[in-house]
Amino acid sequence: MPEKMRSKSSKATAHQVKARKATARRNLYRKTEPLSTGKEEPQTEEGSKSKSGKEEEESEAESHNQPDNRFTKTAWSKGKKAQKRAERNAGEKKAKREKKIKAEAEEARAREQKLKEEAEEARAQSQAHVHQQRMSAQKRYEQWASAGTDFFADRHASARKFPIPKSLKFCTKSVCIKGEKLGICHHQLKELLRGSGLYDVSWLKKERLRWHPDKFPGREEVKELAQEMFQMLQRLIDGDNIKIGPSMGR
Repeated sequence: MPEKMRSKSSKATAHQVKARKATARRNLYRKTEPLSTGKEEPQTEEGSKSKSGKEEEESEAESHNQPDNRFTKTAWSKGKKAQKRAERNAGEKKAKREKKIKAEAEEARAREQKLKEEAEEARAQSQAHVHQQRMSAQKRYEQWASAGTDFFADRHASARKFPIPKSLKFCTKSVCIKGEKLGICHHQLKELLRGSGLYDVSWLKKERLRWHPDKFPGREEVKELAQEMFQMLQRLIDGDNIKIGPSMGR
């Protein structure tokens, strides 16, 4: 009897050991890889409390790390708008500055071109003026020479036909010989005679002989006019280095 009881108790003990080992394996398996049956294992009150505490700490940390949306969104949007506005203003200022520089460069080129054109125009006008003066001097001399030819052709011509030079420039010299009746000085006569293109001492001497007073006998008025012309021609031959008497000039 005791032997049978011992065998039964040993069998029961071995069966219990196997059951415990199986339960331990199942528990270990559940801890490492929970079953995907959709059933959640029941949690203890301490586990749920610890989990909820961790979640609250994480949410508080996130709330501390992230500022309030009332200020974050508005400040961010304002900063972004201000940055865009600053970039737009900088771009506009740069465009205006470039436009201004370009306009100033164009104005400088236009001024330079205008000055160049004005210089060319002034040069052309000066050349035209010189040419006109030469032509006008030549024309004045030709008119005077033609009147002189007509005067010498008529041996009885009166003083009214005497070829008095006209349309001459006003003399600004302080010392010169002036013909009171002719109304000109030797400087004005010099300007007139230069229009001939033959002005020199030898030509002046020939011209002086034409106006010698002795060639006009019996015509006192003509003789007086010829005398003034003769004296001014003699003055041109002598040059400006001789002294002029009080009765010969002004």
